Amino acid sequence: MAELLKQKNSPYWYIRYTDDIGKRRKFSSKTKNKSMALKIKNDYEAQEMAIKHGIVEKKKKKSDISLNNAINDFLDDKKISGLAIGTIKNYRLALVNLQDALGSLTSIYKIGPTDRPVIRRYFRKTLRLNPQGTNIRLRSIKVFMRWLVKNGFLDKVPFEIDRDTFIKIKDVDKKPRFLMPGEFEKVMDEFVNDNMKAYCRLAFRLGLRLGEIPTAKLITPKRLRVIGKGDKDRTLPFPE
Repeated sequence: MAELLKQKNSPYWYIRYTDDIGKRRKFSSKTKNKSMALKIKNDYEAQEMAIKHGIVEKKKKKSDISLNNAINDFLDDKKISGLAIGTIKNYRLALVNLQDALGSLTSIYKIGPTDRPVIRRYFRKTLRLNPQGTNIRLRSIKVFMRWLVKNGFLDKVPFEIDRDTFIKIKDVDKKPRFLMPGEFEKVMDEFVNDNMKAYCRLAFRLGLRLGEIPTAKLITPKRLRVIGKGDKDRTLPFPE
């Protein structure tokens, strides 16, 4: 039996099912309406039941490889290869967006150059991503497309994925986001918790990322270790 569920970071309903080898998989209904998603789920179950009882013959040609199944295989391969958990999460997020834009059941062999503006429009109009968020997702999609070619699913990448083709990162009208020393001290004056104040001052002095602050550990009186991007250790001099 299939079931409806909501996927994190996606506005659409998803349908989860068990495939022929007992593996749990899911695909996007490409709708925010629960009633419509339920109808898609019921249609899917009816089709699978017809195949099971021999009423409808299951196709075994190339076009049966859906975007959803290809993505699942890609993520499984990356897990086996020992890729960092954070990187795999970024891949999954971008590829969930790709399924929402093109449809989970879309054949990977039907993806072509005309889908490029569809993806762009989905990122900019539906998700309202800023240029940096858009390009991060495009890089993940590019890795996925190259993986399809490398593993023999496709003869070539369906379309060029160049960040400048989609959206430019630089925005000349955008003001820089940083605090001047005097502004930072004003922020510090608002803290009532001395421990939190010390953490923020330390992060400011060392240029720590938000996720690195909880991992900070003093290893010597003058050296600090944090776990940074990609679960990599960084050792920093403790400020005077």
